[in-house]
Amino acid sequence: MKIYWLSALLILVGNMWSPVAVSSPDRKNDPHYLAVGFFDLHVCNWPERKPFFLAVFSSYQYDHVRRVTVDAPDGTTVGEIDLTKFRIVDKKGKLRKKVFLTKMALPEAAADGWYRAEIEMDDGSRHVARDLVEIAIMERAQHRVPPHKSANIDPPREFRWAAVPGARFYRVFIRDLWDDERVIHSSKVITESRYLVPPNLLKAGGYYGWKVHARDVNEDTERGDFNHGSLTDYIEFSVKP
Repeated sequence: MKIYWLSALLILVGNMWSPVAVSSPDRKNDPHYLAVGFFDLHVCNWPERKPFFLAVFSSYQYDHVRRVTVDAPDGTTVGEIDLTKFRIVDKKGKLRKKVFLTKMALPEAAADGWYRAEIEMDDGSRHVARDLVEIAIMERAQHRVPPHKSANIDPPREFRWAAVPGARFYRVFIRDLWDDERVIHSSKVITESRYLVPPNLLKAGGYYGWKVHARDVNEDTERGDFNHGSLTDYIEFSVKP
């Protein structure tokens, strides 16, 4: 079973919480960031599944986290973050951290408002992080160029797609389908519905896929890294020899 969407999720959350950010002026009043970690909740419209919540918690103190429970604005429990599923982020010069990702059902009656994560540590202490969530389903990017199954084309200089209603930011991911479907490039956050392909990335005779992540905000102090977003499936194309 392919898990191409999971690799994208891991990339999307790879640069979330850091101890430096906690003490910086633009983060000290951000309710997503605590001394014990970072919490965010996204409304996701991903391929081949119904829209869902994606709960994210990252921490350097992962060995001391006992439980993370997510509650809706009315106090009902949305779900619990699975602490057995994580990505390790180990960057030179920084402490190792774990990023925990858990998909949760999006109730039909889900309400806008402040969602809470209660983090329980092994010393019994409890900490609360908050995220303002607007329940909205973002469309996936359409009219992508080059289109799916384009064969023996010149290496594209850019990827284009129709602007997504409500999206202010995008990221592009490219994978090499001949190289075990490995992601060979992920863009920074961009604001246009077009992306210039890095020179010499696409090789003659290659077989590639590209997809677009759209999001409403970026690193917002109330809505987090993003509030609601969408992800396309991969558009595949081959480059002429």
